Amino acid sequence: MSDHELTILVTIRGRRHTLPRLMNYYKHFPAKVIYVDSTPGSPTIFLDYVEPHTYRHVPGVDYIQKLSDCLEEVDTEYCIIACDDDFLTRKSAEYGPKFLKQNKDYVATWGQEITLRDEDLIAETYDYLAKYIPPSDKPETRVLSHWRNFNGGIVHTICRTGALREIMNFHKENKDLDAIRYFDKTFGFCLTALGNIGCLPICHMVRSHEQSSPSLLAIHDLPTLTTHWRPELSFAKDFINHDLSPLAEMIGVDIPWVKERHHELCSGAYRREFDMEIMRLYPTRVDDKRSSPEDHYKIAGRTIYAAYGPGANFDGTDGYYQASAVLADPGSLYPSFDPGSHEDLISVMYYVDNYSLSDVMSQMEKEYGKRNG
Repeated sequence: MSDHELTILVTIRGRRHTLPRLMNYYKHFPAKVIYVDSTPGSPTIFLDYVEPHTYRHVPGVDYIQKLSDCLEEVDTEYCIIACDDDFLTRKSAEYGPKFLKQNKDYVATWGQEITLRDEDLIAETYDYLAKYIPPSDKPETRVLSHWRNFNGGIVHTICRTGALREIMNFHKENKDLDAIRYFDKTFGFCLTALGNIGCLPICHMVRSHEQSSPSLLAIHDLPTLTTHWRPELSFAKDFINHDLSPLAEMIGVDIPWVKERHHELCSGAYRREFDMEIMRLYPTRVDDKRSSPEDHYKIAGRTIYAAYGPGANFDGTDGYYQASAVLADPGSLYPSFDPGSHEDLISVMYYVDNYSLSDVMSQMEKEYGKRNG
């Protein structure tokens, strides 16, 4: 019987070449791990890497159902949904549950994210600061704060297991609001409706943006992989046409209130205003990419840059770069530049470097060739 307080649910569908590095990274991790793989066909060839954790092959089962089924067997108080190419840090696995245990009015925690690219690392800046949702005892206030400064990474927060079960049940009961381009928004709505979210001063997760590990939304055969999740529906255009009463009733507001929040999220006006104010108060550029290499921060041989814009706008277009300024002591504001975070990042990079995605893909091709030869 494990004494771990946290379970990591790793969702897999059609992207198995990331598993050797991930399974080895989590092998001695302070959490239980359930790998839930809905890839059609046979189980993964990497079963030897699974122990001491659990692998479930549920070919063709949709995302919400496979998570709901897994949550039924989760026996820890806290749980997180993680992608098959992302790495939760040890520090977050330790401090997230500890924070939630001490703060009963909070339902989840997160922190700063690092983006893993092929040649370098990008540290979240504006997005990290925007994750701070002022605590409130009013659900509508929390939802408003989150949707105005929306960050889809909220799906990958460390949550109370009971809260995750409620969110999955909501999506099972309200199929009309369940679509791949809606999910991060409805998940965030439900989670902030349930309680406060703690943004901790830690490096929370390393998330892949490698070319050989595209997101599900970027895969060319997305309709084949997610037919049940209606990838043709747009949050900006289609969401507003559904019956939004289940969301409105959840927090005691009317449907026009939800529609107004939808408009604010899609327009990005509040978020843009927030970013510009943050840049005025807290300069976010750590160094200039045109400066000499010795001025750059490095982790395990990779240069780590501060993002100059929100989301995937790493290079600071649309005026973000020009509005930034040099930050003399980045560690005072961004955890990833604090030496205390380096051990976690070095550990992640060890597995990234030792389990090359291209090498694993070659191994998979050979194995499948033998099976089909």
